[in-house]
Amino acid sequence: MYLSFLIGVLFGTLAPYVFPSVLIVGMILVFSFHKKISFFISLIWVVFFLLGIFRVEIVPRFPMGSNIGTVATEKGVSVDIIGELSAFPDRRYDHEKWIVTVEKYKKEHQWIPAEGLLLVRIPHENGLSFGDKVLLSGTLKIPFQSDDFSYRDYLSKDGIFSVMNYPKFQKTGETSRHIFLGPLYHLRVWFDQELRWRIRAPESAFAAGILIGDRSGFSPDLSQSFQKTGLSHLLALSGYNITIIALAVFFMTIWLPKIIRIIITIVFLSLFVLFVGGGASIIRAAIMGSIGLFIVHSGRKAEGFSLLFLASMVMVGFRPLILAYDPSFQLSIAGVLGLLLFSEPLGIFFGRFITSRYWTEILTATIGAQLGVFPLITFLFGQISIVSPLANLCIVPLIPMAMLFSFLSVVMGVFFPLMGDILAFVSWNILHVGLVVVQFLGNIPGASIPFQTGIIGFLILLFLLSVSGIFLLYRRSES
Repeated sequence: MYLSFLIGVLFGTLAPYVFPSVLIVGMILVFSFHKKISFFISLIWVVFFLLGIFRVEIVPRFPMGSNIGTVATEKGVSVDIIGELSAFPDRRYDHEKWIVTVEKYKKEHQWIPAEGLLLVRIPHENGLSFGDKVLLSGTLKIPFQSDDFSYRDYLSKDGIFSVMNYPKFQKTGETSRHIFLGPLYHLRVWFDQELRWRIRAPESAFAAGILIGDRSGFSPDLSQSFQKTGLSHLLALSGYNITIIALAVFFMTIWLPKIIRIIITIVFLSLFVLFVGGGASIIRAAIMGSIGLFIVHSGRKAEGFSLLFLASMVMVGFRPLILAYDPSFQLSIAGVLGLLLFSEPLGIFFGRFITSRYWTEILTATIGAQLGVFPLITFLFGQISIVSPLANLCIVPLIPMAMLFSFLSVVMGVFFPLMGDILAFVSWNILHVGLVVVQFLGNIPGASIPFQTGIIGFLILLFLLSVSGIFLLYRRSES
């Protein structure tokens, strides 16, 4: 049911004119090869498939009406814009990306009311804050697209149809009052500053990456080392980070009734998602974890595939275009699918040679996730990491300790400065070891090799992995 909705969204996004024939073929296959499936269940699948297509059809794919995107051109047009900084910034090494909710723009000496979202790139140290109203003067453009990547499609998933790079900017003197998100943003800024003050760079950049997903301290060389070693997922704030936080909160409240512990954990996860800016992969992980906690409390078995597809359906229901146009969301789903399909048979295989259950689980989880994302990685980025399994074996066990000591160094440092310094020293050493290993493995010749696949190669790899996974599931159910 959940999967049929996702398939409907995908077909509605990428092939909106062929869905009737696909629907007919799907119904024929259901009734021909799955006679045990009742007509009612088949009808539910068809309904959810159509709902997925309908959900995509009502989403604006292009700017319309008074949307600021209708003003933008490919070559660019010079405009003045007044709007509000309405989302937390995406901080990179040499710039920040802000989303602006547009209120009006100036054309031919006349201010014209407008609406919609605009993506703006500006340098660091800009003095801007979430909720500020700003006057922007620059060149408004339509996002670029090429044969390899469409930034236009990527931004359209968030309802953004225009960009402005490095405009002149100034505050208008007004700041919107956000009772909840405003204080949360300032708390994040304070936490980031305290973290960088207590832990020296570049280790502080590593800590900020795994705790709040801030990559602004990562130089291009360091970022490339993480890509070559297949460790970029540690900085993406997805399921692994959510799992560590959920377990920590759940066990810290062990003295409370289980239902209260679950509610506290879910509330904390929700706050954390808002605190870090709410990327697609971490929202998916938080939804999946929250549903899983309630299912476990009810005494039922938390079935991984159902949780994954339900969490994905909830997210795609709100933002349907992320399924086709958000690589981080796609990689997140593919990684979890790889874990669900391959971790158990890989565990049996490696269990014959490795006596430690802990290291067996890390190795099987790493390779299972890598198998899941392999077709997408080769299609999107055109390279694969040879040293990824070894790098994950070395680095992943350090992450929970690094997160814990880095977080406590800031929190404890507020009340007990000396204790904060001691914890920061411990955290720095753990992070330093991690960075040394990453840079060493990333500098090995052939650590990452080109492996470019076109759409045909991607589909072939996806088909082979899918058949292998289904076969393993069938063998598992038979045994």
